[in-house]
Amino acid sequence: MNNLSYKPEYHRCLPHLQPPGATFFVTFRLANSIPQTVIRRWHEERNALTQTLQCMPDDEAQHISLQFTRKRFIELEQLLDGATAGERWLQDERLAQIVCRFMRNKDSVQYRLDAYCVMSNHVHVLLMPLPTDETASSYYPLQKILHSFKRLSAIECNKLRQRAGALWEEESFDHYCRDHEEWIRVLHYILNNPVKAGMVSHWRDYPFTYCSEMALQFVTV
Repeated sequence: MNNLSYKPEYHRCLPHLQPPGATFFVTFRLANSIPQTVIRRWHEERNALTQTLQCMPDDEAQHISLQFTRKRFIELEQLLDGATAGERWLQDERLAQIVCRFMRNKDSVQYRLDAYCVMSNHVHVLLMPLPTDETASSYYPLQKILHSFKRLSAIECNKLRQRAGALWEEESFDHYCRDHEEWIRVLHYILNNPVKAGMVSHWRDYPFTYCSEMALQFVTV
């Protein structure tokens, strides 16, 4: 599989969007996996951007915000993949297995789970929230799905670690795939993450990567 580069197009400078039936690429990370000096800088930059966007036409504001998001995501990935400090609790295979189990807990109930990859300090996941009833008039909210997963997995991981406190950073990066081609790029990006990090030579060799049978037909290697 090629070492694909993916740049999501969502940031909390924009209102959260959940189009009905949309599939989301989500990245969330461990608490304290990024230095607080970086977090403070990010908050300052985001606040400054929010002020700037308020004075711009909508189209221009969206374009600038999406550029900001791409840059921020690239920086986040570089910091997480190349981290020499910060928490890396998911290196413990027992904790990684807990995360995988809870990731699949509500599959086909609240969401369709296409793929995920659990790294030492962050997680990538590709999922589609499902309708709450047969009329498909409403869908399970993505933020509630993530909140439930983080809360339940944190409780069990903390029991195993015999400690209290936050396991996950509260905020996540999420982006909905706008077409099938983008969905395929995201799928490959997630599966290829441990390969890109030099942990394995093929995504199938990494024990904490998952690809659904449906998604597997679109994986070229």
